[in-house]
Amino acid sequence: MHSQAFVCSPPPSPPSLPGCGDEEAACCADEILSIHRQLLGLEDLRPGPRTDLLLGRLVAICCQPMSSTTVRMILVSPELQLAVPILRDICSRAESELETFWASEVARAVNAKDAWRRLSDFPYLDNYADLTHMELCAMRAVSPVPPQSIAFFGSGPLPLTSMALLGELSPNQSADLQQHILTVTNIDISSSAIDASRSMCETLGVSSDRMLFRHAAADDQSLDLIGFDAVYLAALVGASQHEKAELIESVARRMKPGALLVIRSCQGLKTILYPEVDIFTPRLIKLLDTGATLHPHGKVVNSVIVARRLGRNNNASFCPSRSESSCCTHLPPPTAETLQVHLDSCSTSQAKRLSPSSF
Repeated sequence: MHSQAFVCSPPPSPPSLPGCGDEEAACCADEILSIHRQLLGLEDLRPGPRTDLLLGRLVAICCQPMSSTTVRMILVSPELQLAVPILRDICSRAESELETFWASEVARAVNAKDAWRRLSDFPYLDNYADLTHMELCAMRAVSPVPPQSIAFFGSGPLPLTSMALLGELSPNQSADLQQHILTVTNIDISSSAIDASRSMCETLGVSSDRMLFRHAAADDQSLDLIGFDAVYLAALVGASQHEKAELIESVARRMKPGALLVIRSCQGLKTILYPEVDIFTPRLIKLLDTGATLHPHGKVVNSVIVARRLGRNNNASFCPSRSESSCCTHLPPPTAETLQVHLDSCSTSQAKRLSPSSF
């Protein structure tokens, strides 16, 4: 399980598709299938001009504006339905290769300054910051209390989301966050991914007190999640709706009531890249109260679902101090007006760029 690398479309512009309706759908499906065949012909999925071009075109197609009718026509193509699981697997493996390459590149730096210079060359750096900023806006709409501790499942070898979280919630960002020193625990099923991410963060000089690492699977019952105010599930945690539902249930059962579960999903053509998550299954609605679901348009690939863990004190926001239960604030579920205020604020503010000053 690795964190998402293709969070946004790359620099190339989306291809122009002629016409509309049947013609547009057929043209788009044919191009996706052509890319699929070319990807299958590659010797490997390591970063390189050909691999980057093909994957960039695929992401650009999936992110372009298109009517819901055309999207449905594309997705019901029998040939494309057969190709989608393979394309998702290819994207997953390509992301792993991309993240591993860049984590190694940064870790080879001679000092922290050189490491940050190398990281600044990563083409999707600001995309991670933008995506995380959007997710934090959704989290704030559901619960205004900043989290002190976050677990991130599927952090991968390049934990840029975790770094963006630390940057966004840095205590020097605003006065109301002074008492909320964030820690992020990066969790991945791959020991090599954990080793690579730890090595990279050490080279960057990221505080080992704030950025923690754990080798474990999302369904590891021995991993206690009661101490976390929020838990993230990366887009590649679970390869299908069935797997995702099982993992979400396993994770949610180990969380404390009131804690937030942040799940990355997809919608429309973007489901060619990642599976869509249905959070409203009979078993999950008994555990989770979904407070916000955002489906961004344009270059951002992932949707975000933010839900509260149900249980005792169902309407409580997460408590900034586990030792002082009186500090919990009881809040009603967010209204449409509350969500709109936070989303308007999100659209007019800027994501905090990753930089050494955040750490």
